[in-house]
Amino acid sequence: QILKEIGGKVMEIQNATLPEERIRDLNDEINKLMKVKYAWEKQIISLGGPNYTKSAPKEYDKQGNEVSGNMTGPGYKYFGAAKKLPGVKELFEKPNLKAKPKRARVHLDADYYGF
Repeated sequence: QILKEIGGKVMEIQNATLPEERIRDLNDEINKLMKVKYAWEKQIISLGGPNYTKSAPKEYDKQGNEVSGNMTGPGYKYFGAAKKLPGVKELFEKPNLKAKPKRARVHLDADYYGF
């Protein structure tokens, strides 16, 4: 039942033409359902059942690196069009790391070292 609800809302949130408020509401609803799903998975494990979180799909960024905080645990995630909302898009972009300035090569002769 929970998986059907999550699936329906994930399908709906893919529509980028929805109003921003509706996209944010849908994303919140999906996250609430994901927490319920995670609680059920933990309960299944505690009762000796299979661990479904290990076989959950992993999420990757554009560079192919695994994104931490994927669907295997509690935490806030962004789905579909919510990833492109103002303020959210910046979270998925890698910060521009400036290259360290190169050291100038200085020629040191034997006098410097005391020879």
